[in-house]
Amino acid sequence: MFSKNGFTTALAFIILSGLFTNAFTLSPALIANSLVIWLFNNAIKLYNNPSAKSLIFNIAFLASTSVILYQPTVFIAVSLLFALAILRPFKITEWIIFIVGLVAPIYLLISGMYLFNTLPLLNKFIPQIHFKFLIIKDTWYWINFSTISLLVIAGLFTWYPNSNRMVIQTRKSWVVMLILFTLSLMGILLFNSTKYLPEILSIIPMAAFISNFFLYSRRTILVSLFFILAIVIIVCNNLQLLKMM
Repeated sequence: MFSKNGFTTALAFIILSGLFTNAFTLSPALIANSLVIWLFNNAIKLYNNPSAKSLIFNIAFLASTSVILYQPTVFIAVSLLFALAILRPFKITEWIIFIVGLVAPIYLLISGMYLFNTLPLLNKFIPQIHFKFLIIKDTWYWINFSTISLLVIAGLFTWYPNSNRMVIQTRKSWVVMLILFTLSLMGILLFNSTKYLPEILSIIPMAAFISNFFLYSRRTILVSLFFILAIVIIVCNNLQLLKMM
């Protein structure tokens, strides 16, 4: 997806994991990020894939399984619908395979619960949406939020001019990433609960766009200033964490 080889995306991921203070501990949301990477990596392989049917089923099956295990990943399944529509020409058989892949884990779950007479517990696997705005009065939280927002905006402004010079496959892959990013932000609102930490799932698409700023920006001084600012805030976050221990 990049014209240059590098590790800027990994660097952006590490920076964001330091700016999201709730990503300091091992959580289901942090583990789910590995699943997001895997699904997106396989989704972009759909373009001109000669054996797409098996890949489509595997992607849909794993996406549905992830929703069962961790509800906020439901936006991943939705983004895969867009990925299939964008990266593949419309074929009814492929869409049927995708739907079957999504339904299969749910069917297996319900069948297993029926056999063990635990169907009343099924409602726990239904995504619980908590749509509300949390007003946080912590000043340091807003400092972290502002830094993340600046990095993401800088990444988007750097990515957009380069997108017109990309080949069709790469351009479509970035469109899928943009949809993934948009849906991840919606997930923060829809699963606004401390037990879910849905904002951590947005680290992957954020890191992808921020890496454009680190890789392509011609204003090296601005890049250095943003990088130093992020490092200083991360150090302060860790110092505050040590005080709490």
